Amino acid sequence: MLNQRARILPPYTRRVDDTRHLVSKVVVVTALILFAMMMGFFIAIFGLRGWFIPAIPIVAMFGAALWMAPDIDPHFDRGIIKGYFIFMAVSLIWPGYIALNVPGVPWISLDRLVMFALLTITLLQVATSQRMRQEISDILNSHKPMKRLFIGWVIISLVMSAVAGFSNISRDINFQIMWHLPFILSAWIMAKPGYADKFLKLMLIYALIVSAVVIPEVRLGHPFWAGYVPSYLLAEAYYSGMILDGAQRFGVYRAKSVYSVSLAFAEMIGMASPFVLFAIFHAKSWWRAALGIALFALLFTAAWFTQSRTALAVFFVSLPAFLLMWAVRRFRVEAKTRDMIGPVILWAYPAFAAVLTAAVLFVPRIRVRVLGGSGTRFSDNAREVQWEMAIPQIIKNPLGYGSGSVSERVPYTNLAGDFTIDSYPINLLINYGVPGFLLFAGFFMVAAYVGARAYVMAETREEMVAGAAAVGIMSFLVSRTILSMEGGIPLAFVLAGVIMGIHWQQRQRAPAEVPKAALQSRYPMPPRQIRGIAAQN
Repeated sequence: MLNQRARILPPYTRRVDDTRHLVSKVVVVTALILFAMMMGFFIAIFGLRGWFIPAIPIVAMFGAALWMAPDIDPHFDRGIIKGYFIFMAVSLIWPGYIALNVPGVPWISLDRLVMFALLTITLLQVATSQRMRQEISDILNSHKPMKRLFIGWVIISLVMSAVAGFSNISRDINFQIMWHLPFILSAWIMAKPGYADKFLKLMLIYALIVSAVVIPEVRLGHPFWAGYVPSYLLAEAYYSGMILDGAQRFGVYRAKSVYSVSLAFAEMIGMASPFVLFAIFHAKSWWRAALGIALFALLFTAAWFTQSRTALAVFFVSLPAFLLMWAVRRFRVEAKTRDMIGPVILWAYPAFAAVLTAAVLFVPRIRVRVLGGSGTRFSDNAREVQWEMAIPQIIKNPLGYGSGSVSERVPYTNLAGDFTIDSYPINLLINYGVPGFLLFAGFFMVAAYVGARAYVMAETREEMVAGAAAVGIMSFLVSRTILSMEGGIPLAFVLAGVIMGIHWQQRQRAPAEVPKAALQSRYPMPPRQIRGIAAQN
């Protein structure tokens, strides 16, 4: 019986039962069956992680197709920028433990789905747009030490993944995409006028949301959405009890906001607080400054509810660092108008630092909250034991043992019998060796310096956002010494990208150097002598 398509205009309708169509159908179906058989064979031999082996030629062919794609410049810029800000909003605000957990693949979370779409259009744009490739190259070349440290870190992370025999390949690929791509995209986007200010607003909204949800959380003893998450959307089964029961310190509930543990929330508070300080110190009106102060108080309250030393430690880093940076800029910019605010703060800063240090050391309540006391002795002893286990392994092989090998080389377990490491330098030194540690730490320290310098030298409010990003990175580096969870690392790379983009803007604004041949003589000839020489001739 003829179908509808065959009955309507048969002379103009392509036959669907011809030899070419049948051959194509047989080839496609056969290819899918063979691929499924091959995938099943590798998974049967190598376990669930075996899916990566047959995926290699597919990825290689996809890369070759992109490399051979014609340069048509599809102008996906607007879509990439929108996707970037959607990804940032989702990754900052959406709880990471709400995700599908399919065996053998990373968690299928909302931020990873958004990143997949963003990665797709970005790769298509980069492969078919010489303009975008040149723009990214120019931006990264604007500060070559920072670029070299970043490329060195990426290379060593790939090499150490191979050293580990690709045993953590899913995790390593996830890091390459979720850490390093946001840095490049941030640098490319923030180099365009107007987007650094949008990033500032995004960070302020983020600080408001994650700190506001703490208030009902503390009253309930768990996040208010915890009872409404279906089991199939929890990345791991144990998260159900974790988010419902929570943890306590000194007999008080420890707030964690949209994160799984309070320590991860504490680190993110430290990275967000400089942007709130920026909104206060550079407010365009008094009521905006008042709103900024209210937001800072709310953020500090959330930090206090975490019952975490990390949260208060990063506050004791962020506030003095931003104040010093602001005073240096104030002194430089207002020097011609004889403004005394900058000089007074600079001269009083040592005394302020001494008072702050004395408060931390000698005021019992502050000392316990920042440095710890009897209630935190167990975690302090745990860090000491971990370093005692790690140092001999580092001395034995300072080049590292490969990605993910820290659990084998430093097999420390807590009272519950779970493996844990409480200091990220241990992870870096064991997994990536001393070179990897130096590249990672050096990259972020250079980024913080470049951001602080860009803030002091800024001529627009948008360029000053680099200062907030720089202080955020400083806070991140401090928290890394007592925290090994990797949740805050993507935002640190984003902040470094923000700094790189703003630095490129400043380089574009700076006047070009005048060639030496065009310079006038340092001691010009007096006019009378010129007239005398002319008269003699």
